[in-house]
Amino acid sequence: MFLSLSRILKTTLAALVLLGTCAFAENGADFNTRLKQELAQAHYIPTCTWKLSCTFAATPANKELIQLDNMYYLVNQSRYWWGLNMEPSNILTNNKVCTFHAEDNTYTYTARKGELPVTWTLNEQGTAPAPRTSGKDLNVTIECDGENTRIILSYGVSPLTDVFVLPGIALDATHIKFNEKSAVYNYNLAVEKNNPYPARIAISLGALALLSLMVIGVGGFRRKSANS
Repeated sequence: MFLSLSRILKTTLAALVLLGTCAFAENGADFNTRLKQELAQAHYIPTCTWKLSCTFAATPANKELIQLDNMYYLVNQSRYWWGLNMEPSNILTNNKVCTFHAEDNTYTYTARKGELPVTWTLNEQGTAPAPRTSGKDLNVTIECDGENTRIILSYGVSPLTDVFVLPGIALDATHIKFNEKSAVYNYNLAVEKNNPYPARIAISLGALALLSLMVIGVGGFRRKSANS
């Protein structure tokens, strides 16, 4: 019984709560307002696990598409080249902090622990920038476990998927801002349920379990006395 209780407690404290979904397009300004409200509703703190996914139907060219954190951006050039940069512009130089691995249609860029990569999406050899044709759809997923982050880009036309792995970097969801002139749909946000009193809940559940055992024990004693 205590093992089951432990599992219930773990699920209660660590469950991801789906806060928002949106199937129709919103502009970036509306999305930023929505995101701020939903993070506050979840009592989000930077150590929370969270996941944000969406599709861009409109992308302003040659500038930042998303502010990912303070001084870190997802940028584009001509809606054809996609990259990560320390400033909101399409002028960037690869800072060479990533290892690169291509397998089938998935290209993975793994940064050195604690370092933010600056790079365009690359060719199959990982030796030079390479474009990704998105058509009207660019799909973005950002996942953070409170210690590490993954940024995943997939495209409406290109069959490739680019995965940026950031060990030791926990992006702060409160710093995320979408370009106000972008158009976003298929939006989903899930945040770890942040209960401000986990110890208090654990004590309460433990007391409840002990009380249940005592009731079962007393019931069994009464039945035994009645049958003797």
